[in-house]
Amino acid sequence: MKKTILVLANSLKKGGRCVAGIEILKNDAENMQFGKFIRPIDATQPEGKLQINTTTINHRAVESLDIVEIEFRGYANDSNHLEDWIIDHSLRWKYLGSLLFEALEHVPHSHEDPWGNTKSIIPGSVKASLHLIKTTHRCKVHAKCEPGFYYPKVKSKIALKNKIINITDPEFTKKHKLHELKLDEHKDFEIAPSSFILLSLTPPFTNNDGYTAQYRVVAAIIENDA
Repeated sequence: MKKTILVLANSLKKGGRCVAGIEILKNDAENMQFGKFIRPIDATQPEGKLQINTTTINHRAVESLDIVEIEFRGYANDSNHLEDWIIDHSLRWKYLGSLLFEALEHVPHSHEDPWGNTKSIIPGSVKASLHLIKTTHRCKVHAKCEPGFYYPKVKSKIALKNKIINITDPEFTKKHKLHELKLDEHKDFEIAPSSFILLSLTPPFTNNDGYTAQYRVVAAIIENDA
């Protein structure tokens, strides 16, 4: 089955990508209608990660606010990731255009993190694993280039009230040139109010103490550059 999706994130995920968006039911500039949030997954890959070539159309990676048509095999029926749909490899994704930043006002969103103040979520305890937030104040971002197993790696985090959340958005990293940081260099800055942040919950993860949880990540930051 085909679905038309407004892409909100094309984030990093363990050697692949994780795309998230929302279904467009009516693509009318004067009367946009949206359905449910959707996370396309590849059932042949660990944790459903998408291959980079899957998320590339006309030699360009899909980006936030792109409109794409995707062929799905069916609903994943994952109680921890209710938005997951399994892609069909028989057809490549089709680029249909893009929306202006202002269109995000019509996408369901709130001003608050719906998952409480804890760092993690008990698997199955919430009804959604994607949520769009519109910021009401300037939010601080901290990025630092740290030693990695093979090479230095830039890690960036954003402060949302009393929580510090990892950012997995490569568009944001590129925009602010965070990938240019050298080992032990850091950069601190803020994003403007009325920007949009897509929060996502990871698949359940069991740590060394045997505790299983889902963790928040910031899959996308779509900034208000006005």
